[in-house]
Amino acid sequence: MENRAPTPPLSTAAQHRRRILWQIWVPLAGVLLLFVALAVWGALTASRDPLQGTHWASISLIFLILPNLLFGLLGLVLLVLLIYGVSQLLGWLPVQSLRLRAAMYRLSAWLLQVANRSARPFIQARSWRAAAAALIRGLTPTAKR
Repeated sequence: MENRAPTPPLSTAAQHRRRILWQIWVPLAGVLLLFVALAVWGALTASRDPLQGTHWASISLIFLILPNLLFGLLGLVLLVLLIYGVSQLLGWLPVQSLRLRAAMYRLSAWLLQVANRSARPFIQARSWRAAAAALIRGLTPTAKR
């Protein structure tokens, strides 16, 4: 029997490098090789028959333009809906803001009345007290200087 020393576990940095290699670089290289192989295959098949290459180029162009066309159409529909919504809002908003302004004026007048009614007893009490103090001062003789 052979007694081997146990291998030390990999450090975390080494584990990280190994995972990056297998999880990022190897799949990326595989995809790049696949694209290069497809490009070479396309170039070789297009050089044999130019009409077939033109045919596939037209089909590819349609598939490249179609998503842009759909997103452009979606943007156009969204723009038309926003224009319609703003025009409706411009017709509705002034009427509602006028109603809100009238309601705020009524609320302001009501609050002013409530404030005046709640302050009236205090003002009246101070007024009576001041009148009584003036009456007392008027009735009592003061020393002339």
